[in-house]
Amino acid sequence: MDTESKHFHIVNENLRLIVKDMKLKREGMQQEMKESITKIKEQHDYMQQFKDEVYEVLNNHLNDYKKLKKGIKRLHRIYVLAEANKNETAETNLDEEQTEMRKSMEKNIEHMRENLKKGKQIHAEAYKRI
Repeated sequence: MDTESKHFHIVNENLRLIVKDMKLKREGMQQEMKESITKIKEQHDYMQQFKDEVYEVLNNHLNDYKKLKKGIKRLHRIYVLAEANKNETAETNLDEEQTEMRKSMEKNIEHMRENLKKGKQIHAEAYKRI
């Protein structure tokens, strides 16, 4: 009876840990979702700003070809070239980030393997008792 009680206590503790882990995952996913929504709104605003500037250039310089060309070049410099520079910087950061993430995941896998071994040991001991 006492061994069964200890076994159920261990199982109960493991279930509590699983529930805690799931809650943390849920909170992380909610935070990630909020960040994604914010990023989408920022991108939508950025696109709207670009559209407004294009319409402004078209409305103001539709009859004057040289001014229209100058305005389009200015928009190209602001949006296209600036975006290309951001992407180049982001690619180098992405490589570093992926390397760090890989190392972190490898450590996480090793930790999980150790936990699995401990869990198997506990289970085997509990099974022997029964």
